[in-house]
Formats: sequence, structure tokens, C-alpha cells
Amino acid sequence: MNLHPGPFDRMKGGDKTDELRLNDEKRQRVKVGDHIIFSKRPDFTEGVKVKVTSLKCYKSFEELYEGVKGRYSQCTKEEFINGMREYYSREDEEKFGALEIGIKLLRGHPLDVITQ
Repeated sequence: MNLHPGPFDRMKGGDKTDELRLNDEKRQRVKVGDHIIFSKRPDFTEGVKVKVTSLKCYKSFEELYEGVKGRYSQCTKEEFINGMREYYSREDEEKFGALEIGIKLLRGHPLDVITQ
């Protein structure tokens, strides 16, 4: 999966412990215990490996916000939902819902920080 520099750097530093996505077909295949490599946009030459620790499905971005707002208090519900809609359409939100992926950075793992 790909991340913009800010979220990527927080994940690499161990401060980002979840990833919020559309619960589309690709994300529906993710299981607790899976390992995911997140690549840093825009050049994708750096990556981190994480372990999926939890999965929580939500019917909408509004419901997702209610589930995570304690960790995302820097923005209002409207800002949060608009931020999600920068990436995902309302139609896709209604079709798939949203997903909170709990993650743990795999420090000390041979592939914890990948560079090309």
C-alpha cells in the first residue's frame, strides 16, 4: 500500500498505529497477522513493514470517524470525512464501507525499512 510522506514518516517512527481505508475488495482480503509493506510516495523508494493487529469494519466514513475520533481530534468530523473523500467517492463508500487497520511496525525485522 502507498502513503504520502507525512503519514509514512509517522508510521516509520512508530507513532502511526492504524491505517484508514475504503473496505474494497483488496482490503477485504487483509487478515489479522498479515504483513503489509507501505511505500512512501511519490518515488516509492522507501518502505516499512507492519503486522496487522486488528481490523474494524464500518458502514460509512461518518461511522469510522466516530470509532477513531479520539485519535483524530485535530480535525472535525466534516474535515475527516472530506479528507477520506479526497481518495474515495461517496458511491464507493456506500458500496464498500470503511476499514480501520490496526498495525504494529516490525522493528528489527530485516525488511522493517526498505530502500531501493
